[in-house]
Amino acid sequence: MGSHKIQLSILFFTWASLACLCVSLSCEYSILDHDLANLPSEEVVVELFQQWMEKHKKVYKDADEVVKRFENFRNSLKYIIEKNAERTSPNGYCLGLNSFSDMSNEEFRQVYLMSEMKQPFNQECSSTLISKNVQDNLLSCDYAPSSLDWRTYGIVTDVKNQGQCGSCWAFSSTGAIEGINALQTGNLFNVSEQELVDCARRGEGCGGAFMTEAFLWVIDNGGIDT
Repeated sequence: MGSHKIQLSILFFTWASLACLCVSLSCEYSILDHDLANLPSEEVVVELFQQWMEKHKKVYKDADEVVKRFENFRNSLKYIIEKNAERTSPNGYCLGLNSFSDMSNEEFRQVYLMSEMKQPFNQECSSTLISKNVQDNLLSCDYAPSSLDWRTYGIVTDVKNQGQCGSCWAFSSTGAIEGINALQTGNLFNVSEQELVDCARRGEGCGGAFMTEAFLWVIDNGGIDT
């Protein structure tokens, strides 16, 4: 019990320190540089958690959230060390910490992996956006090049992070809109995923949707904001 109180005190101090911007860490710190051959002591894990939070710009709402995320982080670290110890060859894959290390498996699946949609895909709705000739050409692909990278044309915006919101439909839609607009006008700029999340799905945009819903909303709205 006493040890648990000490851990909570350490974590609360960690949260308070970061909240007050009192932690000074090297911006060159890399998680991959840390020796993960053995499970570190509790103090080292706390220190590593602090540095990991700084690296990934993690901010938690209160001490309870810090405790929860720290437990997930420690479990992730333990899993990484155990799996890396099972490698039979130096050339085998090696696990490491990343920006998702403070999430449980269940939480990660719920947020980032596809689940059953509340609203089924509307094939008829999708077909109305594409003419019959275009549909036939897309299916035949007789004229398709062997490879194509739109980045070489300068019509792809920077990589974005949807965070813990099931809004891949919005990000894929804006990416397509940004690209076709740049291809037609020569001007590349970001358009607002947030507008789609808030407006196209009436506030349920983090629950998943389809690109067709985004495109139809943009058409009905007369455009989309940047």
